[in-house]
Amino acid sequence: MDRPEIMAERKRNGFVSVADVIRAEGLAEAKHSAVIKSLKRGKLTVEEIAEDNDFPLDEVLKIQKELS
Repeated sequence: MDRPEIMAERKRNGFVSVADVIRAEGLAEAKHSAVIKSLKRGKLTVEEIAEDNDFPLDEVLKIQKELS
């Protein structure tokens, strides 16, 4: 494993590992699933869902429209 200062330098230079990409994709999929579940429950407003899931409001509205 690289030393923290080496990793910090790589990040500053835009280096992204495959693991970082996979992790980011997994996080995005999890957020998307959480938004869908929240919309289906219907207990929160779209604004609350966007804020709770750290998701853009326009994306939540788009997902809501697709579910309709």
